[in-house]
Amino acid sequence: MNLVITIQRERIERITAWGRSLDLERVVKRFAIVMSIAAIIWAYVKDVIVAYGDAESHLNIAKRVVDSLTPGFAQLGGIWLPLPHLLMAPFVYFNWLWRTGLAGSIVSGFAFVVSTVFIYRLTMLFTENKWAGFIASLVFISNPNALYMQATPMTEMLLIMFQTLSVYFFVKFLQQKEELTSLLMAALFGFASVLTRYDGWFLVLFEAAAIGFYYLPNRKDWSKAQGRIILFASLAFFGIFLWLMWDFLILGDPLYFTNSEFSAKSQQQSWKTRGELPSYHNPISAFLYYFVTAMSNNGVLIFALAIVGFWLYVKDRKTPHRLIVLFVLSAPLVFNVTTLFLGQSVIFIPHLTPATFEWTLFNVRYGLMVAPVVALFVGYLFWRVSAAGKAVIVALFFVQIGLYAVGYSPIISLSDGTVGLSSAKRPDAEGWLRANYDGGLLLMDDFARTVSLIRSGIPMSNSIYVGNKPYWNESLQEPEKYARWIVMQENDTVWKQIIGNPFMEGRLYAHFEKAYTSPQILIFRKQDKDKLAATDNADPKLPYRFWKHQCIDTMKTSRDGFEALSKSADVDLLISKELDAIKSTGADCVAIATPYDDEFLPYLERWVSAARARGLNVWFRGNWAAWEGWFGRTKSMTPEDHLAKTALFIREHKDLFRDGDIFTPAPEAENGGPFGLMDEEKYKLYRAFLRDEHGVATEAFAEIGKSVDVNWLSMNGWIARNKLTKETVDALGGIVAIDHYIKDPAEMSEYIEAINAAYGAKVVIGEFGAPIPDLNGDMDASQQAEFVGRLLWEMYRHRQTVEGVNYWVSYGGSTKLLNDDYSQRPVVDTLRNYFMPGVARGRILNTAGEPIVDAQIKTANGVALTFTNNLGEYALPLPAGPAELIIEARGYKFAQKPIMILRREELKLNFELAPERVDFAYRRKLWIRSLKDKVSLLKFW
Repeated sequence: MNLVITIQRERIERITAWGRSLDLERVVKRFAIVMSIAAIIWAYVKDVIVAYGDAESHLNIAKRVVDSLTPGFAQLGGIWLPLPHLLMAPFVYFNWLWRTGLAGSIVSGFAFVVSTVFIYRLTMLFTENKWAGFIASLVFISNPNALYMQATPMTEMLLIMFQTLSVYFFVKFLQQKEELTSLLMAALFGFASVLTRYDGWFLVLFEAAAIGFYYLPNRKDWSKAQGRIILFASLAFFGIFLWLMWDFLILGDPLYFTNSEFSAKSQQQSWKTRGELPSYHNPISAFLYYFVTAMSNNGVLIFALAIVGFWLYVKDRKTPHRLIVLFVLSAPLVFNVTTLFLGQSVIFIPHLTPATFEWTLFNVRYGLMVAPVVALFVGYLFWRVSAAGKAVIVALFFVQIGLYAVGYSPIISLSDGTVGLSSAKRPDAEGWLRANYDGGLLLMDDFARTVSLIRSGIPMSNSIYVGNKPYWNESLQEPEKYARWIVMQENDTVWKQIIGNPFMEGRLYAHFEKAYTSPQILIFRKQDKDKLAATDNADPKLPYRFWKHQCIDTMKTSRDGFEALSKSADVDLLISKELDAIKSTGADCVAIATPYDDEFLPYLERWVSAARARGLNVWFRGNWAAWEGWFGRTKSMTPEDHLAKTALFIREHKDLFRDGDIFTPAPEAENGGPFGLMDEEKYKLYRAFLRDEHGVATEAFAEIGKSVDVNWLSMNGWIARNKLTKETVDALGGIVAIDHYIKDPAEMSEYIEAINAAYGAKVVIGEFGAPIPDLNGDMDASQQAEFVGRLLWEMYRHRQTVEGVNYWVSYGGSTKLLNDDYSQRPVVDTLRNYFMPGVARGRILNTAGEPIVDAQIKTANGVALTFTNNLGEYALPLPAGPAELIIEARGYKFAQKPIMILRREELKLNFELAPERVDFAYRRKLWIRSLKDKVSLLKFW
């Protein structure tokens, strides 16, 4: 049985006539517009317009030209070429378009539509067949990598447009021979390419050479060739000349774009050092990396069709000048392979990049630069093959679309922008800044991309970065001069200028307070003026403290001594002796470790009552006896029982507490309950228990209306450093309390710094002291005092991080402060030097009697530092004991003076600094001062 389908000839002719009359260029243009808008809307909804790190940088450069601290064309910089930013500048003026990235989408989307239309026209030049042009443009329009990149502020789509335009007019020139208008148009768009991306420099170079190749067969036309080359190059190469002159005039080096620390070449050096520049001086690898990247950006099936079309074009000897055209079309390929080979560029792509590399996805968008050529040769192939071949091409086209749809062919440029190395990082600091920024200038190394100005909500005009002169250079020397906020990332320019430099760190902490800490990012906020004034003019008779709480622990008597002391007739006397001694050290807090069970409650109340009588806050460091098995109890309490009983205890004994106390539900919780020998599963339960006990205690104290710190949850130092998570620490209010004994005082600093870096946390030293025989061996009284002094010094050095300290213990045990007869050991005096600091105070004037503002007063070791206010006044709290002050001010000779700081005493010290250079104006001031002094003397007589 045969199936016969009959179609009337008239219908076929009507369809054919309709196809001939259809304006396919208009269809292409409209379809490109629709697809462009749809892709931009999708990218906006998915919040991936500014996914690439470079995308925000391009927006910011354009924004700085029209709206920044120092607006103007100088903000274009000297690395990235200027045209994309100039084209975005009118749009980024509007903050909404800048912050959403749509300012860049408008430019890239326009470029996408124009590129599509001229891919159609270019294919028509090759084939004179509008359906071939339609297929070529359809290949480009349907490329999801191109659709994504045209929705972003990246520069690739703009270059594709200018290169396609330039090549179109250049091919038109070759075909029409004497068509100088086309040659000038090719040069004009080559000029635009040159000022868009450095790929464009290769294009105009290839086009200029192609003119020579065009006239080479006929030497009689060589003079004409020279004229055409000069005509073309005068315009096309003028962009290169302008950029070299710009870098020379603005930055002092015409090759700044390739020589500076911000250049691509400099950035590749780090990869080269690590042995992760796979194509460096390896031509095969360079070609292979770019070939696979280009294939991945265009789709394997489409790319294969393009290769077939390319081969047919090469074999077509009837096509004039085909080798010259191919030479021009090869410019993007040659540029990218060359830069990979020279180490000026790097591409990481899965399946080629070794898995041992830190990243395997980077810069793959470069493969999109050959998309117009791929589309062109698919269209050319469509023209050359039979009807059956055309059907196969259409089928493979739809199969490739399906492969994208099901995810078999990844949209690789999108992946690089969202999860690859090219993606913009979104650290927690960014969200914190968005929630807490309240105005003022912000100093940040924008090149390091520490946080996003766009996403953090900071106005561009409030940002100080390397292009804001003189604000940037002056701020690196005087951070407080302009900035209210400082954001720094480990090893960026701001970090390297300040951190590790005692002078600069001192200056930083004198004017700023650390507002946010993470392992790599620090944010500082300028101290409020009223707070500074209160510090500078503080009453020196009021106790000054380096730490929020400075405590002394009584565990050996308040817990371990329960059975003996509670039955003694002298219990109140003995408690009083111990607390009197604690009070005399300058401590403001006593740690009491009495259990919370009913039988211990009267003893606990005695201790608390005696502490209150001496004005001491209480750090409750007791527990339930069954948690660790104290006093013969079975270690049987579950975490759930512990939480319930603790909440009830707080509610039922609200008179036991007062504002300013500290309550730790389970000190060193790891030693009790179900914990003990720990594995990873138990550490998860342990972290959950820490959060729960904090939450339960917070809720209970809120119910009884008492302001008590409940997040000083002391634990073993090793556990704190190695087994917590940032999530847990954040839940505890950013406080980590460690009960930590060490062999060398320097280890204390190491732990403080490591915990602060790991979690961005403040640290409480929940227990410290010496000697611990297993660690320190035997120590006599003077050795104990010296060792504890070194410990206190390390904690004092980190006073910006250390929230509180608790010396363990006052009486009993190897670390005791008091002898058996309650006489004080020498270590008590060591504690007093830090618990009862003095204050050096005075004014810094010049020899003409004028106050010096921002003069620096520091100790010779650089640990303590402050600056003078507008009246030249300063106040510098210091540990009691000898010190040496150094006074420095810009433009003045420094002064140096050894001093002795007494406990809780004010040492008044005024200084006069002589200027390094005495000019006429200063001599006049000296004369006026001398005259005033003589008048004052006459009045006295």
